[in-house]
Amino acid sequence: MSPLQRQLLRRFSAVFAAALIALTATVLTLDGVRILLDKGLTPGMTAAALPYLIPSVARTAVQGAVLFAVCFVYGRMAARNELLALNASGLSVFGVVWPAVVASIPLSLGCVVLEDLAASWGKNGVRRVIGEGIVEIAYAQLASQRTFRTSDFEITVERVEGRRLIGPTIRCRAADANDRFQAQAVGGRLALDQPAGHLRLLLEQGSLRTDDRLKISFADELEYAIPLKSNEPSRPESRERIQAQELRVARLTALRDAARSSPRREFDAMLIPATDDDTEPRAFDAAATARHVAVRPTAAFTTADPTAGTQAYEALLRREQSELHWRRSLWHQKWANSFCCLAFTLAGIPVAVQLRRSDCLSSFLACFLPVLAVYQPLQFLGMAWATRGAISPLWLHADNGLFAAFGIVALTRLALRR
Repeated sequence: MSPLQRQLLRRFSAVFAAALIALTATVLTLDGVRILLDKGLTPGMTAAALPYLIPSVARTAVQGAVLFAVCFVYGRMAARNELLALNASGLSVFGVVWPAVVASIPLSLGCVVLEDLAASWGKNGVRRVIGEGIVEIAYAQLASQRTFRTSDFEITVERVEGRRLIGPTIRCRAADANDRFQAQAVGGRLALDQPAGHLRLLLEQGSLRTDDRLKISFADELEYAIPLKSNEPSRPESRERIQAQELRVARLTALRDAARSSPRREFDAMLIPATDDDTEPRAFDAAATARHVAVRPTAAFTTADPTAGTQAYEALLRREQSELHWRRSLWHQKWANSFCCLAFTLAGIPVAVQLRRSDCLSSFLACFLPVLAVYQPLQFLGMAWATRGAISPLWLHADNGLFAAFGIVALTRLALRR
């Protein structure tokens, strides 16, 4: 690397570092605080949760900082005719460009690390902060709005007197049908069982009705525990989890095909390998209710209807295939979103050189508008179609390929013109 290229790399690194710090602080302050306050967190809880948002915010800031640094460095060089002088001295455009392109590769890999860190440490940390303060959040929202909702349950009250809920109605919408219920009571209280990861509902004089029409009336006090998602660890998507899911789909397909060929036969449930979400391998049984999953080492099904077993396996297979599409899409999206740093570098340099503006902001906006108009819509559409299995998840890399191809062609034309 020549002294000139080292100077270019230092200039690019200095602008990138300054832009990264500014963008991270801005996004963390404006977006992160807004999201956390919308969840009803107190200022103290918000301050405790902000560090866990840094990996996610920093990954987005890295992408913007790379584009800004490219526009700043190469736009000013073009405006001051430094590129013409370097070309006259015998240095080609590619000799000036490659330090920034090479620097964007480790930055892209760093975004992959930040994505995994945000999906594990960051998300788990935010969940833990929300879980530890969920009782205070619930009381604050119930006192002001008389309603508190999460993805799994909803609580409405007539009013709140201190720590006592007057006329509470609780609706639990858990994923497992056996855990769904609706309860009404004269009074009640909320408490957190942190070691178990449960929200405890202490209800006084009321009734509870489950999905299977079971109704319980109580005259004194009834305690009900609702598992909190903050107790469920989040993990980044990996090839190992995808391979385990692929094997589950393959074995379910074999069960479905066997049931089709011999509908009146008894089949032992096949043991399916566990993923990180499971504590042990699962055995699938067509006669099982709800999710058609029996957590038993062996099981069998017999039915009077010859097609019932096939239909049960097909329903379960569709669900597992949908989860497989989702896992594959998440894995490819992680790499595609991270390596947009390289694509933005290749596309941003020729645009900044062509504009020849010493005002880096105009060059940045000229590069950023196509990102909003083309790159982001392609990402959203590709993710939506890939998760449904309509297209291959490899198409999630198409927008990076489009921007990189544009940049390479434009740089080649610049090199030939000069």
